[in-house]
Amino acid sequence: MVSTQLNQLNIQLKKVFAHFAFLFFSLLSLLPTVSAQTFTGDIGNIGDAMMRLFGPIFGANLLESSNFAFWAKFLIWILLFALFYWVFSMVFRERRNIATTVALVIAAISALGLPESWLRGIVESYSFFSAFILYIAPI
Repeated sequence: MVSTQLNQLNIQLKKVFAHFAFLFFSLLSLLPTVSAQTFTGDIGNIGDAMMRLFGPIFGANLLESSNFAFWAKFLIWILLFALFYWVFSMVFRERRNIATTVALVIAAISALGLPESWLRGIVESYSFFSAFILYIAPI
């Protein structure tokens, strides 16, 4: 009897807290904000920042005008990491940090070892497939 009353009181307190949180965040949205500020830092845009951060890792020459190899290796690395993490999270069920580390290392080794001719072949063959999926997906 007492435990059910405590549970009901706990539920009521959670509802009251949720209402106050909603009211608080609603009032925060009414505060004046400036969202049209220009950023005057040295980052420029996100593409340049990513090139400076990940460029040396993936072997991109930042002085070249074409950064195809960097972007192809970076996208393939993301894809391989997702695939390897899915596999290794099933192998190391209780140890997710080991699965993450092993997936990161194997995906990096796999993506960094691809020559540019293979990258061009992979991108050219899957560009039609991905464009087709993006065209059909909204339907």
